[in-house]
Amino acid sequence: MTAHDAIAACGLNGGAQANKTLTRSLLTTRMPYVLADADDMQSLIALDPATAAAVIDVLFHGRVYHYDATDATTAHDGVTCLVSAEGRRYKLAVGSSVDVYAVLSFSTTAPPGSPALGDAYLLPAGCTGAWAGHEGAIAVDTARGWEYITVPVGRPIYVEDVASFYHRDAAGNWTLGLGTQLFGANAVPPSALLNLKAGGILKVINKTTNAPPGSPAVGDAYVIGAAPTGAWAGKSLQIALCEAAGTWSYYVPSAGDEVYDSAVGAKAVYSGSAWVTRTAGLDLISTQAAAGVASIDFTGLDDTYDTYVLDIASAKPASDGVSAGLRVGTGATPTWVTSGYGYSCTALSDSAVASAVAVMLGNTAARIFLGATGNIETAGTGLISAKVGNASGENFRCTIEFSNPEAADLILIDFKGSYINDTGDLVMFSGSGLRRTAGAITAIRFLFGAGNISTGRFTLYGRRKS
Repeated sequence: MTAHDAIAACGLNGGAQANKTLTRSLLTTRMPYVLADADDMQSLIALDPATAAAVIDVLFHGRVYHYDATDATTAHDGVTCLVSAEGRRYKLAVGSSVDVYAVLSFSTTAPPGSPALGDAYLLPAGCTGAWAGHEGAIAVDTARGWEYITVPVGRPIYVEDVASFYHRDAAGNWTLGLGTQLFGANAVPPSALLNLKAGGILKVINKTTNAPPGSPAVGDAYVIGAAPTGAWAGKSLQIALCEAAGTWSYYVPSAGDEVYDSAVGAKAVYSGSAWVTRTAGLDLISTQAAAGVASIDFTGLDDTYDTYVLDIASAKPASDGVSAGLRVGTGATPTWVTSGYGYSCTALSDSAVASAVAVMLGNTAARIFLGATGNIETAGTGLISAKVGNASGENFRCTIEFSNPEAADLILIDFKGSYINDTGDLVMFSGSGLRRTAGAITAIRFLFGAGNISTGRFTLYGRRKS
């Protein structure tokens, strides 16, 4: 056992006389030194020159600061570190800091004029006045004025004016949110997600299995078959999902729920009474809006889809009285083909004169012409223009379709559409074209015979494989 220093200092042992030196040392080392609010710690001589005893603890603003004999460099900040006149560092004791869990704002840069006691702010960059130089700290209004708290890495703070949490990351920056990996892998079952049931998010192994597999892996899922047995009995068409090792959770589908059936490589949609496999149909690939460009190009065509469909809406040429056309590209770059096209097209016009019909043919053209290439012969009354106009309301509309662009063969391209010519007449057309050299095509290009495309919307679709 160790006797208290007061016993030796005050002569309490066997009538011994009090020892002034020991008493002085006792008062210095065993009693915390209390600083008044107005005291300057940096003026305090903490080391007793007569006894070499030193103050161990300092009380300041109601908090305890403990001497750190290992630190000779930390600067005095009056909050977390107090430095005495001779350079001794006293650190704010664990548990003595002001606790702040919420702040009013993370955007206020100047101290408010009349804060309420306890008001706290997370200080952003560019602070002014008393807050200058304290960016990243929390400023709290106390009876002693503003105090500044530097919180540890990972500490979340709720910011009231944006109703969000921020956290201090490893670099010391305040970052919106609580960080990544809030939940472990497989921790949230589909049933816990609002309006997003298993039928809308799962890849199932198949939708024909009737007996539950004996050793399913976590994440395995099935649409239960038409004649279920065992644990699946009575659950036909429901989705069975292994959410924990060796156990199944069941989800009753609603009309419109989707799964991906791995066994057939296609999506299935629940109709309300059955799971229907989706096979044929169009997928949107991309859309482009023309605005004063020479051409509209779609590249990267391959065997992903059986058929590609290009829809052209409200295309208007910059030049009046021009023809519309299509070219193909080959190779990855691609290289655009500018000769050797064949095409045939029939065009009809609603001209006020007698029936206007034209048949256009070509087998060595510089492009596939979409519509008439020149004038349309009318029945005994001469010619009318068949070129695309660019006045108000004179637009070009067309649907282009082709299949198997990856084939080393002649690729047939079919088209049909309508436009208003440069004299205001309606022209309807349909036809086909091709590049007369066999080989895969990787791109298509729409262009007018002269000038740019002023406006227009161009959308490429792919028809899913059956």
